[in-house]
Amino acid sequence: KAAVRDFKAVPAAERPARVGGVIKAFQAEVDALSRRAAFAEAAFFAIYHALEAAPDPAPPLAAAFDACARLAKVEAETADALAEP
Repeated sequence: KAAVRDFKAVPAAERPARVGGVIKAFQAEVDALSRRAAFAEAAFFAIYHALEAAPDPAPPLAAAFDACARLAKVEAETADALAEP
């Protein structure tokens, strides 16, 4: 941003001589963004591949839900049995 600001502050007659600096600043920014994007993509795919190898959690979660429901039913029956005289 400073390079662009400095470039705009230069009189129009001198701008062609200073274009190289602005172009280099833009290229440096593009290079930095490209490195950042490549790093982010690599991190995403590393996590994706790790999760892809993980087993599906749905069956164990369904079994745990069913077990909790049965436990609640047994607890209710036990409470009713203990409450009866």
